[in-house]
This record gives sequence, C-alpha cells and structure tokens, in this order.
Amino acid sequence: MSDLFIIGAGASVPYGFPCGEKLLEEIKSLESSAIELRREIYRKVLIYNSHHIVDGKIFKKILSDLNNSLMTSIDDFIRNKNSESYEYNIIIKRIIAAFILRYENNMKRGSNWIEYLLTSIDRRDNAFKKFFKSRFIIFNYDRVFEHKIFKYLISEKNRSKDMAMEIINKMNIFHLHGYLGHFDKLGFGEEQMENSIPENFETVWDSKNAYIKQIINKAKEYITFSERVFFLGFGYLEENMIKLGLTANTKILAKKKISGTAYKMSDYKIRDIESRLKLCGAMQPNIKDCEAVDLIKDFF
Repeated sequence: MSDLFIIGAGASVPYGFPCGEKLLEEIKSLESSAIELRREIYRKVLIYNSHHIVDGKIFKKILSDLNNSLMTSIDDFIRNKNSESYEYNIIIKRIIAAFILRYENNMKRGSNWIEYLLTSIDRRDNAFKKFFKSRFIIFNYDRVFEHKIFKYLISEKNRSKDMAMEIINKMNIFHLHGYLGHFDKLGFGEEQMENSIPENFETVWDSKNAYIKQIINKAKEYITFSERVFFLGFGYLEENMIKLGLTANTKILAKKKISGTAYKMSDYKIRDIESRLKLCGAMQPNIKDCEAVDLIKDFF
C-alpha cells in the first residue's frame, strides 16, 4: 500500500518547536530577550561569512519592521517584504534559520509520533520496506523528521552515518515551504551557519524558486498515486490546500483512505474540513481531534 504523509507545523510542536505564530512572537521579542540569546542570534545573523558582514542598518530596520508588523505568521511577514532588497531578505532568512537551528539543538528528547511510527514499522519487515518507499510532504523548515530517521538507521539498524545519509537522500521527502537544507551540508542544530544560509534556505514566497515549484507539482503527483493519505499536525489552511491540489471537485482523493489530526479544533471546524475533503473525492475522511502520536498509534 502506498502511503503519503502530509506533515504540518503542529507535528514538530511535541518536539519543542514553535508554530509560525509563536516563532514570529519570539523573533519580535529579540531585543528584550536575555543578553546571551541576543548575542547568539546576532553572531549567527550578522556574520555572513569571513569576507562579508551583514549591514547592521538593514538588520535594525528588519527588527523595526517586525515590531510594527500586524501579521501573525513569519511566512506572511516574508510575503509582504518580497519587494525589499536582496540583502534584506537574506537577513530575514538568517534570523529564522538562527532560531530554527537553536530549536533543533534544544529539541525535546522524549518519544512522540516519529518514534512510535518507527517502532511500528521496525516490527514488520514488509512495513519497513514500504515505509522507505512512502512519500512525505513537509510544511516545516526544520529537519526533525529526517534527523529521527537518521538516528534510527544508525542506532537500530547499525548503518554507518554515510549509508544512513544516503538512504535518507533517496527517500521521497520534500519540504513544500522550503527548509534549512540537507543536514549533510548544514548539521542538525549547527552552531555556525557558515555560507549555507540562505543559499540552501528557500521559502514558499520565493516566487522564482524552481525547487518550490517542483515540490508543488510533486505534491499533487504524490496525492494522485497514493492509496492512503495521513495529515499530521496540518492546519488545513485554504492556501495550503490549494498548493496540494485539494480544490473543490478535483476528485483527487477518490478511492483513497484519508486520515488526519485536527488537534483542539472545534466540531464545526472538523466537519468543515471533512466536507472540503469530500469535495475532492474522499468518501469517508477520518479527521480527529487528536495529536499526531494518537493517529499513528491507531493506524500503525
């Protein structure tokens, strides 16, 4: 059976990562943060490489713009600043990357949905093989999912680091909103960003970004050829549904088993989500007010 996992920001929250709203709040409060944090972020953001120091005036303007912004998501803030200078957008990305790397470095170590999923597929050889042929569309900048698989292959399957990295690079894992880049080039929770940010850090609002366009097409293709689709920590925002090709009367979900989380959403919202999925061809979508780990325990 061919599975597709559509993984939203909520799926990283159990590992200590912020949603887009909280991330924006933390960046906005940078100036009033503890001096150690300010120094850490400033150091990562301002030193582009050994030959280039980021313009401090632009940096201060960004902080001012952030504090004055009425947007509730960092993605929307970036969208509205596309007309700014190239360096302006570089610095925004480096600020986001500095925070994400910090969260990666301080990631919660307790078990959650990825550990339960890997434990389940590890118990059955056929499930193990199918899992590594599954498809994954991720809406997060972080690399938690890949990192966990990397650790699993090394610690449980005795693969070398090089072999584990090779396996992950061959998997069908794509970040639809862009991400920090492969952690064979930028280590998970890396202290120094060096030159790989922002060159390997792309966002959904990079309008000329060929990678993003490719992933949007891949997402639609993956949905078409999957038998089961799992939404984990996904918010079902209209713009994200459109990117996935989940628009009314497309029938792209016909004959597919659809399951998803809708943690702390109202009954009305859940019914609305199920109705929208039915318009895409889903017969009996199973959307539950639960966390990703609960859905994984139900199905794997």
